[in-house]
Amino acid sequence: MPTVSVDIRRKLSTLAVVTAMAATVFTAAPSATAAPSPGNPASDPFYAQPSPFPEVAPGTVLDSRPVTIRALTLPVPVRAWQVKYRSTDTSPVRARRRA
Repeated sequence: MPTVSVDIRRKLSTLAVVTAMAATVFTAAPSATAAPSPGNPASDPFYAQPSPFPEVAPGTVLDSRPVTIRALTLPVPVRAWQVKYRSTDTSPVRARRRA
């Protein structure tokens, strides 16, 4: 029976691991309800300011949605959410002008 060198076994093991990892990445499907990816704020209604703006405390979540995270255009099998929340302006001058 022929013997297989350690070098060839190592290469076959590496190939098997890389193949298994690639199969995991390519078969991981994003959630059907997830947004394809965070959109461009100029054209994505998620970023629109609510009207009328709610009188809520800073840090209050106004909206959220699941999103698909991608690495080199491939979906990554993780759960991720995009969150829109109320924040405040850090500039007291601009805050006084709006009042």
